[in-house]
Amino acid sequence: MKLILYFLTVTCFLVPNVLGVLGDTTMLSEEVDGGAPSDEQLIVATTPIDYGQMVEETTLNEGLDTQMPDSGLNALWVVDDTGEMNDSMSMPLGGYVRVFITPNQGGNVVVEQLSPDDQVQAYDMGAVEPFHTYRIWFYGNMAGTHQMRYNVNGEYSNVIEFYVS
Repeated sequence: MKLILYFLTVTCFLVPNVLGVLGDTTMLSEEVDGGAPSDEQLIVATTPIDYGQMVEETTLNEGLDTQMPDSGLNALWVVDDTGEMNDSMSMPLGGYVRVFITPNQGGNVVVEQLSPDDQVQAYDMGAVEPFHTYRIWFYGNMAGTHQMRYNVNGEYSNVIEFYVS
């Protein structure tokens, strides 16, 4: 009986918040970086409308098969305010940052996040095509260093870090 209550509690209260499906008006993005829509901003302060989803970035896909690292790894990165691709980002507590996924093979993506309290969360984001770029969001819910990586068919990407303060 306790197991059933635990399962219902986790399902009803934790899962929707973890996956970004909030039931109030925070789903509407607030403009904080120069008036651009949230999908074009570096960091946003309110929950992006597509938080918890993986969205294909079709404008970034052209020629990516020739731009992939020689290592053949699945690529994961954040873009800084100068437009450069990076493997780390400083951000405010409670902020959201765009993260880009470019797999070298098709399959199912599982994103893993390690939080500062050593808790690991895994998110099944769905199917991807090789050399296509997809956007997800990272939420800085706790101060400290967070790490993120993903895998497709058991092959891992590089690790990126978020410094939340």
